[in-house]
Amino acid sequence: MGGVYTALKTTRKEAVLFLACDAPFVGVQLLDRLVQKFQAARGAWFIAHQGRVGFPFLLPTRSLTVVARQLEHGEFSLQSLAVEVKGKRFSLPRSMRLQLQNVNTPEEWERACRMWRRRRVTEPAHSARQRKPSAS
Repeated sequence: MGGVYTALKTTRKEAVLFLACDAPFVGVQLLDRLVQKFQAARGAWFIAHQGRVGFPFLLPTRSLTVVARQLEHGEFSLQSLAVEVKGKRFSLPRSMRLQLQNVNTPEEWERACRMWRRRRVTEPAHSARQRKPSAS
Protein backbone atom coordinates (compact mmCIF):
# COMPACT_ATOMS: atom_id res chain seq x y z
CA MET A 1 0.00 0.00 0.00
CA GLY A 2 2.99 2.26 0.57
CA GLY A 3 3.96 1.96 -3.08
CA VAL A 4 0.42 2.84 -4.15
CA TYR A 5 0.53 5.91 -1.91
CA THR A 6 3.91 7.02 -3.26
CA ALA A 7 2.85 6.58 -6.89
CA LEU A 8 -0.35 8.58 -6.40
CA LYS A 9 1.44 11.28 -4.37
CA THR A 10 4.24 11.84 -6.89
CA THR A 11 2.47 11.56 -10.24
CA ARG A 12 1.36 14.53 -12.28
CA LYS A 13 -1.08 12.37 -14.23
CA GLU A 14 -4.79 11.83 -13.72
CA ALA A 15 -4.38 8.15 -12.85
CA VAL A 16 -1.80 5.44 -12.21
CA LEU A 17 -1.81 1.91 -13.59
CA PHE A 18 -0.42 -0.60 -11.08
CA LEU A 19 1.25 -3.82 -12.22
CA ALA A 20 2.63 -6.76 -10.27
CA CYS A 21 6.27 -7.72 -10.77
CA ASP A 22 5.36 -11.40 -10.45
CA ALA A 23 2.88 -11.48 -13.35
CA PRO A 24 5.00 -11.90 -16.48
CA PHE A 25 2.11 -12.81 -18.79
CA VAL A 26 0.23 -9.50 -18.58
CA GLY A 27 -0.07 -8.22 -22.11
CA VAL A 28 -0.92 -5.06 -23.95
CA GLN A 29 -4.45 -6.23 -24.75
CA LEU A 30 -5.27 -6.59 -21.05
CA LEU A 31 -3.78 -3.18 -20.22
CA ASP A 32 -5.67 -1.60 -23.12
CA ARG A 33 -8.94 -2.94 -21.71
CA LEU A 34 -8.17 -1.47 -18.32
CA VAL A 35 -7.33 1.94 -19.78
CA GLN A 36 -10.46 1.87 -21.97
CA LYS A 37 -12.60 1.16 -18.90
CA PHE A 38 -11.03 4.15 -17.16
CA GLN A 39 -11.54 6.40 -20.18
CA ALA A 40 -15.21 5.43 -20.32
CA ALA A 41 -15.79 5.97 -16.58
CA ARG A 42 -13.04 7.85 -14.78
CA GLY A 43 -12.90 5.95 -11.52
CA ALA A 44 -10.91 3.18 -9.90
CA TRP A 45 -10.86 -0.04 -11.96
CA PHE A 46 -9.90 -3.49 -10.73
CA ILE A 47 -9.68 -6.78 -12.52
CA ALA A 48 -11.69 -9.36 -10.64
CA HIS A 49 -10.95 -13.07 -10.69
CA GLN A 50 -12.59 -15.74 -8.55
CA GLY A 51 -14.40 -13.11 -6.49
CA ARG A 52 -11.30 -11.09 -5.60
CA VAL A 53 -9.54 -8.10 -7.08
CA GLY A 54 -5.87 -8.05 -7.89
CA PHE A 55 -3.22 -6.66 -10.16
CA PRO A 56 -3.25 -4.95 -12.53
CA PHE A 57 -5.52 -2.13 -11.39
CA LEU A 58 -5.90 1.55 -12.13
CA LEU A 59 -6.51 4.32 -9.61
CA PRO A 60 -7.27 7.97 -10.23
CA THR A 61 -4.94 10.34 -8.41
CA ARG A 62 -7.85 11.59 -6.30
CA SER A 63 -7.75 8.20 -4.51
CA LEU A 64 -4.71 9.41 -2.58
CA THR A 65 -6.71 10.48 0.49
CA VAL A 66 -8.36 7.05 0.74
CA VAL A 67 -4.99 5.28 0.43
CA ALA A 68 -3.48 7.58 3.07
CA ARG A 69 -6.36 6.83 5.44
CA GLN A 70 -5.91 3.10 4.93
CA LEU A 71 -2.21 3.36 5.70
CA GLU A 72 -2.96 5.35 8.88
CA HIS A 73 -5.30 2.57 10.02
CA GLY A 74 -2.86 -0.22 9.14
CA GLU A 75 -5.22 -1.54 6.46
CA PHE A 76 -3.08 -2.94 3.65
CA SER A 77 -5.66 -5.07 1.85
CA LEU A 78 -6.25 -4.49 -1.84
CA GLN A 79 -9.76 -5.90 -1.32
CA SER A 80 -10.49 -3.16 1.23
CA LEU A 81 -8.99 -0.51 -1.02
CA ALA A 82 -11.29 -1.54 -3.86
CA VAL A 83 -14.30 -1.13 -1.56
CA GLU A 84 -13.13 2.18 -0.06
CA VAL A 85 -12.47 3.82 -3.45
CA LYS A 86 -15.77 2.41 -4.76
CA GLY A 87 -13.79 0.62 -7.44
CA LYS A 88 -15.45 -0.85 -10.44
CA ARG A 89 -14.64 -4.47 -11.21
CA PHE A 90 -14.53 -6.39 -14.43
CA SER A 91 -13.61 -9.93 -15.31
CA LEU A 92 -11.45 -11.05 -18.17
CA PRO A 93 -12.69 -13.50 -20.77
CA ARG A 94 -11.39 -17.02 -20.26
CA SER A 95 -8.95 -16.59 -23.16
CA MET A 96 -7.13 -13.81 -21.28
CA ARG A 97 -7.04 -15.22 -17.73
CA LEU A 98 -3.62 -16.80 -18.16
CA GLN A 99 -2.26 -13.25 -18.07
CA LEU A 100 -3.14 -13.06 -14.37
CA GLN A 101 -0.94 -16.01 -13.43
CA ASN A 102 1.74 -15.21 -10.85
CA VAL A 103 5.26 -16.61 -10.74
CA ASN A 104 6.55 -16.83 -7.16
CA THR A 105 8.35 -20.14 -6.80
CA PRO A 106 11.08 -21.95 -8.77
CA GLU A 107 8.46 -24.47 -9.92
CA GLU A 108 6.17 -21.71 -11.18
CA TRP A 109 9.14 -20.12 -12.93
CA GLU A 110 9.93 -23.38 -14.73
CA ARG A 111 6.30 -23.77 -15.75
CA ALA A 112 6.26 -20.17 -17.02
CA CYS A 113 9.40 -20.79 -19.09
CA ARG A 114 7.79 -23.86 -20.68
CA MET A 115 4.68 -21.85 -21.46
CA TRP A 116 6.72 -19.08 -23.10
CA ARG A 117 8.62 -21.62 -25.23
CA ARG A 118 5.38 -23.26 -26.38
CA ARG A 119 3.84 -19.87 -27.04
CA ARG A 120 6.72 -18.79 -29.29
CA VAL A 121 6.47 -21.99 -31.28
CA THR A 122 2.69 -21.86 -31.75
CA GLU A 123 2.16 -18.13 -32.36
CA PRO A 124 2.08 -16.99 -35.98
CA ALA A 125 4.83 -14.68 -37.09
CA HIS A 126 3.99 -11.00 -36.81
CA SER A 127 2.50 -9.92 -40.11
CA ALA A 128 3.95 -6.42 -40.11
CA ARG A 129 7.64 -6.85 -40.73
CA GLN A 130 9.95 -4.02 -39.84
CA ARG A 131 10.61 -1.91 -42.87
CA LYS A 132 13.90 -0.35 -43.71
CA PRO A 133 13.75 3.43 -43.53
CA SER A 134 13.36 4.99 -46.95
CA ALA A 135 16.06 7.28 -48.22
CA SER A 136 15.07 10.94 -48.24
